[in-house]
Amino acid sequence: MNCWKTINLFKDYGLPRISILSIFVTLGSFVGIYLPLSLIYSSVKLQDNYAIVFLIGLMLIPMLHQVLHLLPAWLTLKKATMKLKYKFGMPFFVIRFHDSMSKTLILICLGMPLVVMTALFMIGSHLLPQYIHYFSMMSALNIGLSVTDLIYMLLILKAPKRCYIENFNGGYDILINRYN
Repeated sequence: MNCWKTINLFKDYGLPRISILSIFVTLGSFVGIYLPLSLIYSSVKLQDNYAIVFLIGLMLIPMLHQVLHLLPAWLTLKKATMKLKYKFGMPFFVIRFHDSMSKTLILICLGMPLVVMTALFMIGSHLLPQYIHYFSMMSALNIGLSVTDLIYMLLILKAPKRCYIENFNGGYDILINRYN
């Protein structure tokens, strides 16, 4: 196997640029989700009870996001781990895929949190319309966390069809077999 391309967003673009993009996407997605929902449910009075549950939910979103990245790999019996690390005094989770994966599987792993969590939050907002502001904020946070996943997905989509992806610290190696 030969390395076709190495992708490391934080080296290529830098943490400040990705963070700013993620913040703008979070704010834009909140507006894009909350406004239509508030128009659809304009007759429903919003409630602010269960704020503690909402705050706990906000804190759990990054962990659930990472677990959903790992779920497709675990279901296909690929070895993947999640570790808790601290950076700038803030806890965050680092996932690592130990096996090389097909292009399709890595795309599913990257897209799973965005699709599943956003769908669940939209279902929740339709079932409990008095809390659409809570569900809109949680959905927007999840979409903001998915910005790097979406960029990785766009770059991996440009890779050759029969390639394998390996995870390394901070990015991905796209591997191809030159003899096939």
